[in-house]
Amino acid sequence: MRHGVLYITMAIMLTSCSTGVSFFPARQSEVRASAIITPIKIVDYSADFDKKVEGMAEGYLSKATNLDYYKEQAIMNACLSVSADFLINPTYTVSTKSNTVSVKVIGYPAKYMEMRDVVPADSIHFKYSGPGSTSAPHNGRGRLKMIY
Repeated sequence: MRHGVLYITMAIMLTSCSTGVSFFPARQSEVRASAIITPIKIVDYSADFDKKVEGMAEGYLSKATNLDYYKEQAIMNACLSVSADFLINPTYTVSTKSNTVSVKVIGYPAKYMEMRDVVPADSIHFKYSGPGSTSAPHNGRGRLKMIY
């Protein structure tokens, strides 16, 4: 009799636990995708074409640190040395030996002055600031076209 009660209790315990998963229906609503319209920005900058700055970076080449990484580091070092935001016309000198690389960059320092929305008077800048434009800004001041 004791064994019978034990077997029945074990059977009830084993069958009372369920391993099933309950799925509840999710409420869904349609999301209407629309084109995101972002304004075009104009960035004024000031450059010093009378002074060239240089920066250096060196290290070991690997998958994580390739040649482009050291070029960016050299630009960053050049900009930090004169508190510039970017370099105009950067020129690189790269030397490699085995798996080490040394990168030297020389360029003109420039700083961002103002960022603003486009106005109709800026249409002349769009006309002459395209990919085929070769004219240099006058007096070290220019504008960049940025799309966000």
